[in-house]
Amino acid sequence: MKSTHVVVVFAIVVASGEVRQARAQVDPSGQRGVETSAIVALEEEFRLAKLRNDVSTLARILDDFFQETNQNGNVRNKTEMLALFEAFPIASLTTDSSGVRLTDNVAVATGSQTEVNGTGTDRMLFTRVYVNSQGRWRLLSSTQFRDPRPLMMIAR
Repeated sequence: MKSTHVVVVFAIVVASGEVRQARAQVDPSGQRGVETSAIVALEEEFRLAKLRNDVSTLARILDDFFQETNQNGNVRNKTEMLALFEAFPIASLTTDSSGVRLTDNVAVATGSQTEVNGTGTDRMLFTRVYVNSQGRWRLLSSTQFRDPRPLMMIAR
């Protein structure tokens, strides 16, 4: 388990360094814009799949080495995530803000979301790491946690 955490943290650290480099480069082909749009679309597919308990779409989006840590500190791999969403009902899941940073084969989506489920309403911040392998973007890592800022601070 520890080695998996190390790999995910390492991927995020590497991605952060690569993203800083990528921002300084000009992309005359517009490819980064196309790739960013692909991640934004994939983020929406991911949101809808969770909301609709669409396990087949989740299976397609999640990388085989996927790992998530949710707002309660629960850690799940791809198999566990798919099992959860076979029956876990979410009444509402909205993306309140988001952004995408990317480099050649890594994209990092960050933002905030609000989830309403059987335990109540959670306002959360998230970071998701996507990898492009064999021409296809897949979700490698997802971390979300409750937004510690009061609603009034967010509205400013």
